[in-house]
Amino acid sequence: MSSTKNQLTKYNKGEEEIELNEERKDLLAKNLYHVFEDDASDWKHILTTGKSKVNAHLEGTGITRKHPNIEMRYVGRKFSDVVRGVELKCPVYKTIEDGQEQKYFELYQNGLGENNLIFTSVVLGDLINRCEDNALEIYNALLVEEPEAHLHPQYQNTFFEYLNELQSKGLQVFVTSHSPTITAKSDVNNISVLQRKQNIVQSFSFGKLTESDYPAESKRHLRKFLDTTKAQLFFANGVLLVEGVAEAIIIPILAKKFLSEKIDLCKSGIELVNIGGVAFNHFGLLFNNDDESKRLLSKCAIITDSDPEEDKDKSDRAQKAKDLEGQNLKVCLAPHTLEYDLFEQSEHNKSIMRDVYRKMHAQTNDLRGDFNASTLMKKLKSNKDKAEFALQLCDRLETEVAFDVPDYIKDAILFVAPSE
Repeated sequence: MSSTKNQLTKYNKGEEEIELNEERKDLLAKNLYHVFEDDASDWKHILTTGKSKVNAHLEGTGITRKHPNIEMRYVGRKFSDVVRGVELKCPVYKTIEDGQEQKYFELYQNGLGENNLIFTSVVLGDLINRCEDNALEIYNALLVEEPEAHLHPQYQNTFFEYLNELQSKGLQVFVTSHSPTITAKSDVNNISVLQRKQNIVQSFSFGKLTESDYPAESKRHLRKFLDTTKAQLFFANGVLLVEGVAEAIIIPILAKKFLSEKIDLCKSGIELVNIGGVAFNHFGLLFNNDDESKRLLSKCAIITDSDPEEDKDKSDRAQKAKDLEGQNLKVCLAPHTLEYDLFEQSEHNKSIMRDVYRKMHAQTNDLRGDFNASTLMKKLKSNKDKAEFALQLCDRLETEVAFDVPDYIKDAILFVAPSE
């Protein structure tokens, strides 16, 4: 920290701004050390007495006329030596009441996150000072590695927003991060993603994408929806995009317990992203481009309903989603919808799902018999109903040893699962 403080070029003394050039630094240091060398100062006599005692012991322990003598002086005579001796402490109290003495924490008693902020602030004090000094026409950059270290999400937000503000002062800021919180707060055009697959390291940068690669409308949508959860897709080994909360609840346990090749999505680094609708193209375009430098290296699978109509097996909306498929993107269409397809997959599934729904609505008479999938879907009218049913079905599946998974879900999971 001391070497950074040495770079100050000016300071304020009341209303006066004083230039801190080398001549001024020498004068300030000389004035300070004069206190230690003045015959009228107790500090000089303390030092003289200390030196005398040490040399007396050296004489007593050494060989006559061969023992060493030492000179003792207060450290250094330069401005940098003075600054090196500045001590940083954190006050325990924000407000001092009458009769209360302020106490302090040493820096080692702080959390690492707070100490990182203190160190960063010292560095920023120098950098901003240089940016504001018109006499120094130099390029100034700040490189910050993982600013999220030991900081909770709210503190990450405030720290990152402050770094963004500093760019208006002529300071260019580069941040490397593994934090979806910080990623979500970034301007999409400023995000670059480094990904590694086996021995391949690839950079994906939004700044390199043209309008035909990734339309402005998609960037606006991504900026709107790039909350912490969705930002995690940039750090994943694979991504599953789903329509709603029911899929987000049910699919992980289906993958972990009921596939022939059981896959723990979390352990495999697969991120399941609920986009809360069917606007898949804004996310899917990130994985499908003929130029590999303009697509993410990880694989993505979209799971969405076919929404069949009377005269065709899939809706126009579902067909548009299917048309997105290519490169690192696969689109897996459900024949109908998640609950309907799970129900119709086997008699065993029907038995379990009927039982779960009957326990949710024990007083509903028309659910006492062997109701069909259409009846179930009529009862699951809202997202709230579907979410509650998914939660209770998930709890039930924790205790089950068998449950049949539709092929479209299997295909999606196996596509994004990292290969050996």
